[in-house]
Amino acid sequence: MYVDICELVRDLQLFGYTLEEIKEVSDSFRAFLAIQENPEAFPPQEVSRKLEAMLKEVDVLFDKLGQFRKGIKRWEDLLKKKKKEISDLYGRNQKREAKKSKGK
Repeated sequence: MYVDICELVRDLQLFGYTLEEIKEVSDSFRAFLAIQENPEAFPPQEVSRKLEAMLKEVDVLFDKLGQFRKGIKRWEDLLKKKKKEISDLYGRNQKREAKKSKGK
């Protein structure tokens, strides 16, 4: 359980979440675990309210994941293209250097 929370916190930091946002998500995660372990320990209305809020948070996270995936795909495509362009330019420059050193 604690390992999951630590990994969640680390991932949220990577995604640029603020400390306050991380606290909110980790608090929800701990509340979920407590409810899952013993739902009878909480009033039914409180459980419903918390679970409904958690479902909304999960939907928000899924939306953000979709945005991250699109962004990652754009960066992968851009980096592949630029890496090829850099390699081509490097190769041309190497030929240029070779010509220059032969001319000496």
